[in-house]
Amino acid sequence: MFTIGYTKTQDTGDYQCQTPNGDISESVRLEVIYGYLILQVPAIVYEEEDVFLKCTSWPGYSVRRTLFYNDKMEFLPSDGGTGLLLKNIKKDMAGKYRCVKKAEQSSYATYSDESFLHVRELFSNPVIKVTPNPAVEGDEMTLTCYTNLIPLRQTTKLLSAFYKDGHNVRGFSPSNKYGVQSVSLEDSGKYSCMVETMFGNVRKKSLVSYIQVHELFSDPLIHMTPNETTEGDHITLTCGTSLSQHRQTTELLFAFYKEGCEVQGFNSSNKYQITYIQVKDSGNYSCEVKTSTNGVRKVSQEIQMQVQGKCVVMF
Repeated sequence: MFTIGYTKTQDTGDYQCQTPNGDISESVRLEVIYGYLILQVPAIVYEEEDVFLKCTSWPGYSVRRTLFYNDKMEFLPSDGGTGLLLKNIKKDMAGKYRCVKKAEQSSYATYSDESFLHVRELFSNPVIKVTPNPAVEGDEMTLTCYTNLIPLRQTTKLLSAFYKDGHNVRGFSPSNKYGVQSVSLEDSGKYSCMVETMFGNVRKKSLVSYIQVHELFSDPLIHMTPNETTEGDHITLTCGTSLSQHRQTTELLFAFYKEGCEVQGFNSSNKYQITYIQVKDSGNYSCEVKTSTNGVRKVSQEIQMQVQGKCVVMF
């Protein structure tokens, strides 16, 4: 503790304290003024707090009226006295304040004093981040709303909400995370988050962040070799797709269908072979690709296989 027994104007300045381990506090401004009137403003004010400004004059002087001003408006004293109570202070309420008094002893002379009210933020503007980054189809995607409470208000309870394309996707909750268990391409969009105190007195919104969900693999294409078939030919159907550059080690499984009915179940081969094709094998074929773990699956468009019968020449 440091005590100034009798203040003088020379004591005006910025004061800090230091702990034995070397940590230095934020500075506090002390103004010592020699004058008839002093507007007393708290040295440290944080968002959401109630602030009392006191207009103090020398004792023994009767005051006819006290008024308060800032650069926007005029305020009447709280409870008819010589102080001004500002409830639930906001950052935009910071600025220069002035109090004015008329003293009866000096033929109603007017005195005034000015002080600057500094309002420090309770927590920083939130920032939204995605994990994993980049997000790929089938991932468990987590959005986190990051903000920092000031050291002196670490016990303040904060709530977070999330928005996609301007619509609320998760209401205010103590958790600063929003998860999508298995993302799809439709989950791409403009995301933001908002943080507020428990009673909503201080509320801040993040900037909008566009989150692109990348496809895990491209839509499959089925093709046939050879393109034209005759009864007895050896035919190969191939299911082609391309893995995302971000997930090259993903294991894919393939299945084949004729007229919607399965002809080869899921396995690691992207080929279906018919060693001796017959006319009855004609029809519409498609293939399906899926992962072995996260459930992403896609079906190709159909191709038509028309098997020509062999001509028998009679002599």
